[in-house]
This record gives sequence, C-alpha cells and structure tokens, in this order.
Amino acid sequence: MNLNKNLFLLLSTIFVCSIVAILFFQHSQEKAFRKTHLNTCLKNYNRIVVHYLEDNEYDAEKLLDLLPLFPDSLLCIQVKKANGEVLLENFSSEELPTSLNSEKGIFLSRFSNDLYYYTISNFGDFKVTSALPYDQTFEISVRENRYFLVFVVILFLVVIVLIYLLSKHFYMIVARDEAKLKRLLTQNISHELKTPVSAILGCTETLLFNNKMSDNQRNVFVERSYEQAKRLQSLLEDITILNKLDDARLLYEKTHCDLCKTVKEVIQDCEYLMEDRNILVEISLPEELPIFGNPSLLYSVFRNLLENALMYAGEDAKVSIILKEDAKRHYYFSFSDTGKGVAQEHLPHLFDRFYRVEKGRNRKTGGTGLGLAIVKNAIAFHQGSISVKNAIGGGLCFDFSLKKY
Repeated sequence: MNLNKNLFLLLSTIFVCSIVAILFFQHSQEKAFRKTHLNTCLKNYNRIVVHYLEDNEYDAEKLLDLLPLFPDSLLCIQVKKANGEVLLENFSSEELPTSLNSEKGIFLSRFSNDLYYYTISNFGDFKVTSALPYDQTFEISVRENRYFLVFVVILFLVVIVLIYLLSKHFYMIVARDEAKLKRLLTQNISHELKTPVSAILGCTETLLFNNKMSDNQRNVFVERSYEQAKRLQSLLEDITILNKLDDARLLYEKTHCDLCKTVKEVIQDCEYLMEDRNILVEISLPEELPIFGNPSLLYSVFRNLLENALMYAGEDAKVSIILKEDAKRHYYFSFSDTGKGVAQEHLPHLFDRFYRVEKGRNRKTGGTGLGLAIVKNAIAFHQGSISVKNAIGGGLCFDFSLKKY
C-alpha cells in the first residue's frame, strides 16, 4: 500500500472517529435534554392536576373534564390519596408497575411492553403520577434532528473527498521531492564511487601493461590501489549504515552498554591518527554512563565525530568530549575542537550527505562525506538531537543528546 492510500486511510479514520464522537456526544446531550424537558412537562402536569382538584373542592370526577385539555393525547395520569385510594387513573392498572423506586425514570409497561417515562409528585395528601410513552418521544426527537443528521452526512462526504484530494496532492509533492532526493543521492553516490574505482582501474592497468616497471614502482601502484579499495569499502559500509537507518531501523537491536567504555574504545582505535597529527583529546566523563542503545551506532557517533575533528581541525589541535548534563532521561554532550571551524553559511549543511565545505576536501583526506550524516541519524535512532556551531576561539562545537533508555 503506497503513501497516498496510507495517508488517506489515516486521515479518513481520524475524521470518521471524530464524527462518531461528535454524533455520540450530540445524541447523549439531546437525550439528556429531552429527559429534562419531559420531566419538567410532567411535573407541570402534576401541579395542574392538584391545583384543579383544589379549585373544585377535591371532586375527582371533574378531573375527567381536565384530561382532554392537555396537549399530549397519550398522557397517562394517576392520582392517589395517602391511604392508597385511587381518585383518577386514565390508563389500565396493568400498565403501571406495583411500585416505582424513584421520583422519575423509565418503566416497562406490564400490559403493552412499551417504555414510559414517568414523574411522581407528592402534594400533601395526594400523590400524582404522570407518564408519556418514551419510545415515541425519542422518535420525535430523532425526527426533529434529521436536518442535523443530513448536514453531518453531507459534511462527511465533502470532507472525505477533500481528504482524498489533499492526500493525493501531498503524496505527489512527497513523491516528487523523494524522486529528486534519490536522483541527487544516486548522482552523488555514483560520483563518489567513480573516483576510487577509476583510481584502482588506472593503477591495475598500469601494472598489467607496463612490464618495464621496477619493483619499487610496482609497489607504489599496488599501495595506491589498496588505499583506494579501502576508501571504496568505507564508502559502501557508510552507505549501508545510512540505508539501514532510513529503511530498516528494526535491524538495529538495543542492549545495555556503557558510553564511557565506547568512548575509550574510539580513542584507542584512533590513537595512531592522533599521534600523526599531534592532537590531544580531553575527556570529561564520569566513570560509567549506562545507556540502553545500539553499541555499534553509539561507537559510530563518537568515531565519526573524532575522525571529523582529526581530518579538519589541523595539527596540534585539541579535542574535548564533555558530559554537560546528566538529566533524568537524556545525556547531553559537547564535542568540540580548536581548529579553524567553517564559515557560517556551511553550518546548516554539515549533516547533509556528501556535502563539501571545500571541493575535493573529502578526497584529499580520504573521508566518505557520510560521517556526519551517520552521526545525525544514529543520534535520532537514540531519540536525541544534534546541533553544530563555531566554538568561541575557533573550531567546531557539536552539542548532542542521547536518550538513556
């Protein structure tokens, strides 16, 4: 199922759930209002009956002249004295249950199996019970609100069509941007692969067709081929990591590990590069930093940041790795160097794939141009974020966070 259908189904589901919730709420409110209105009417009817009795000196027979005057022809009235004597009952005694537990409510007729809503009012020596068929009252309520239902149905159809059109338009925009991005990435990858492949082909052709080379010259071409093959291997490995982070994050499993141990491993593995460039690394971390994450990706974060500093900070620089804050759910780090930094306009693009501050710089230093992109995606995998700025006094400063668990 493509993005268009997924987006349409998601938005449609949200809208349908919203409409159902609104209708349910409206129905509940209308039902409660009708009950309140019905109860008020029945109480007024009860009050009218008692006042009529008082005005006619409690002559029960004259109540029969009152009943036709009520607007509800289905109204059921029962008037009782305190001693239980029934003065008036205009419906079968089989209808009303022998006892009603509350002053108002719904009961099922024992005679017709119809639902009635009733209200009981006590006036001294008299108890008046009035009732109306509840089902018919509810049907009238629904009938009166048919315009609202028609409006909701029309609104539903219009919004569904709009959702479909919007999701289709959004999908076309995303698909166009995705195709453009893939085309650019393919061009970049092709361009990056072409360099080491061309170098390897040139060296091997020279070795194959030049039989007059000395052993020393031959070794030089073999070493160049080897270096370019290693660069090609690094490039393919970095592309694989990014593809897995983009499309198959579930392939990376999380486990309990120690960030301090990871940083020490990175420093140890890059020690020969640090010695070559006379770069000092200062670490300000506690003895243990437990985290629930992927060891390989966490290693890549610190390894790529350190290699980036070693490549571009210059000789005799200093690199600092500092834990700025140990919060409840995140670690906050600062990774800085004392190099020359980069121009301000390049900072927003440093995490872009194959982005170059200087043309050809990655080829000279042997980088793949994907290191900081891997860093950003690996940190996002651990529900953190990263930003970069020029440090005061020179160099770059990366501030990033990693979720503990």
